[in-house]
Amino acid sequence: MKKTSIICLSLLILTLGCSKSGDIPDTNIEQPKDEEVEIIAEPIIATYLTIKTGCLLNYGNQGNWIIVYDESGNLIDYKAFQENEIITFESDETETHEKYSVTFLTINEFLGSVWNRLNTSTEVLMGSTLDYSCIEENNASIPIIGNFNVTIKNVPDDLTVTSINASNGENVGFSFSESSSNGLMTYEADLNILEAKTDYVITIQDGNENAKYYELENYEIGEKISINYEDFNSYTDYIDINYPEHTSLRLLLHGINTNEAYSLSQAFSNGNSQGSLRLGNLNRFDTYKVLYEIQPNSKYAYRFKSTGEFPTEIITPIQPSITIADPSIQEFKFETSLSDFQSKTTLWKSNPNSDHTTTWNIDSSANYNPTISELPEEIIKKNPQLSLNNLEYSQTMFQLNFNEMITIFHN
Repeated sequence: MKKTSIICLSLLILTLGCSKSGDIPDTNIEQPKDEEVEIIAEPIIATYLTIKTGCLLNYGNQGNWIIVYDESGNLIDYKAFQENEIITFESDETETHEKYSVTFLTINEFLGSVWNRLNTSTEVLMGSTLDYSCIEENNASIPIIGNFNVTIKNVPDDLTVTSINASNGENVGFSFSESSSNGLMTYEADLNILEAKTDYVITIQDGNENAKYYELENYEIGEKISINYEDFNSYTDYIDINYPEHTSLRLLLHGINTNEAYSLSQAFSNGNSQGSLRLGNLNRFDTYKVLYEIQPNSKYAYRFKSTGEFPTEIITPIQPSITIADPSIQEFKFETSLSDFQSKTTLWKSNPNSDHTTTWNIDSSANYNPTISELPEEIIKKNPQLSLNNLEYSQTMFQLNFNEMITIFHN
């Protein structure tokens, strides 16, 4: 009995010992820790340029390319394009730039000769869309239901007649018919009768402030109408354009109402002394389109072009001076006496005697001188004539304002 009690006591002590040791944590055993997982952010792709090629661009039969550079002239990307495409340029948002230069290249081949045309737009803002989409126009012709003949008689031959024009949507020029012994001229033309038109505006632009007009409303198919110059009207509302000596001159005036347009004045000259052209306002049109171009000499040209209200004046500016410090396309630099202009377009050309003709226009704002770099190697390998080393400076066009442009020719 004593032996049994000793065994039971031993088992009890052993059991209590094991129970106490299990209640004490083992501080030497490392506890598992939560692992930190590194999260890698997905790159944000940004569209930095969208181009709608439409149908307003010039297209080449041997290739069309859009090449994008940053402002320092570093190549960013380039893509081929076709008509009526929407092309996007994308990159990681962290790699975009504030502004870009965009070059359009078209390559045409005809009868063994290649013409490469390049046009560069600079300072294109990040996220811009360049839209060259087509503008739908109503070009439906008005049916012709017959014609009639008009003769204008007794036009003094001391008038420097530059044009006699009739317009009712169609434009018809009068031809010299005969000259009489008393110094009077006769002009004649066959005019169409249009289904939806009932009048003609006939204008005489003589180059000596004697511009006149005649509104013809009553005529029949096959009729022969004779109009005396003395029956033409002088304008009561007009401007006079004083022009200098020149090698070429062109003046066009159109009056426009809803769904109709009339040619009101035309003047052309290839070499003449100074003079004055009268531009008359009939006060019957909502909108006027005016184009006046003159080249006083081989180094200088001026253009006035407007659509809207009848102009209050057109003045040919005095030829400005320009000094070319660096004629290269890469580092073009110049000085000019022009103190106020909005933008400029500079043109470089290849040697005109080559079978491969290249022209490169670069548009930029007044005070910005872009950095131009070589084209992508892939394009140069296929078209080695496109190297910048083959280009020579030709001219710079200065946009004075929305309506006026001056061109200074280098050669």
